[in-house]
Amino acid sequence: MSCRRKGITAVGCSNSRMRRQVTDAMTVVHIASGDLYAGAEVQLYQLIRQLHRSAQCKVSVILLNHGILERRLSSLGVDVHVFDESRLYGIRIIFETWKLLRRIRPDVVHTHRRKENVIGAVAAKLAGGMAIVQTVHGLPEEHFGFWAVARRIYGMLDRMTARIFAARVVAVSPELGARLGFLRQPKVKVIENGIDTEELASESPLSEPLPGNVRCTKIALVGRLVPVKRVDVFLGVALQLVRRFPDRFCFFIFGDGPGTDALQELRNDLGLEHEVHFMGFRERLAPYLSLMDCLVITSDHEGLPMVLLEAMALNVPVVAHAVGGIPDVLGHGQFGVLVEHQDAAEYAAAIIDSVDDPQATREKVEGARQQVGHRYTASVCTARYMELYRSLSGS
Repeated sequence: MSCRRKGITAVGCSNSRMRRQVTDAMTVVHIASGDLYAGAEVQLYQLIRQLHRSAQCKVSVILLNHGILERRLSSLGVDVHVFDESRLYGIRIIFETWKLLRRIRPDVVHTHRRKENVIGAVAAKLAGGMAIVQTVHGLPEEHFGFWAVARRIYGMLDRMTARIFAARVVAVSPELGARLGFLRQPKVKVIENGIDTEELASESPLSEPLPGNVRCTKIALVGRLVPVKRVDVFLGVALQLVRRFPDRFCFFIFGDGPGTDALQELRNDLGLEHEVHFMGFRERLAPYLSLMDCLVITSDHEGLPMVLLEAMALNVPVVAHAVGGIPDVLGHGQFGVLVEHQDAAEYAAAIIDSVDDPQATREKVEGARQQVGHRYTASVCTARYMELYRSLSGS
């Protein structure tokens, strides 16, 4: 296949010398969107990075968009193919995926998110002879209008392909796995996310000053600026703390998304222009996160947030809504503070308790760091996926 055709890029063609020659190893193809670089994409990068290092696995990646994930994987020497969905229609993407799978003949096709699950399942079944794995990273976000209809259709097709074609459907938390009731439970497997703690530790310190009062207690929220993340609740928390403790707290929101303008307007309406700072998307988050005094997660639902694991590894205290896989990761309150209700006053009280009891917080933080090191590393996560791949490929 040529390295470039209309809407199709085979990045691996330009760095073929960098490809690892793997013999007698499983071949795995991952299929993902690649339009964003959020939690699911960070987890996918970590997994593929580990697989690429292994002599037991040869990994290729199909993405539907150019972007950060493509660039970061290509820099590792991973074989990356982009079937650009902005230029190719759905049937063409399935056709190109089928052709590539016929050429590579992988043992496993591993897909991520609804649209990619459908594309991968159809193409893999047409190509024949390969096991299909799907990972559910979280519950679907709510959409409205045309996109709501499109998402509903993809949701229906996704459930159908999971039932009929997928050999295994992986959930990133036990809570998320329990929600997959439309599947026979033997088909569902829980493999929790993991982070590369060594890579985190090697991040360079922040070279630029943070905005605002340098002596303030720094409270962070990290995530896409979409309704499910409930940044409006976080702004309510900021309002409560600023009113009670003027000049003591400052707040940092890392991320971007369609809600940015409305949330900045809400911040201004609340009179928090000097206390709440919108930092935008940061590809390298660790240098910023390590400076925070508390990470707050206000989401209505989550799978298993990568930023939660990063904060725990970086010794940053966590106050989080008790949803999804969060309570289990935080030891049901042993390694962080859990908030049961979407109530700004409850979050504010939890933050005050955390910062005003440094001894108890240090104990939670140390336990959190050990929890990540024992259970939520990229190597542990990858080993579990490799075990799954072997069981399906018979190798």
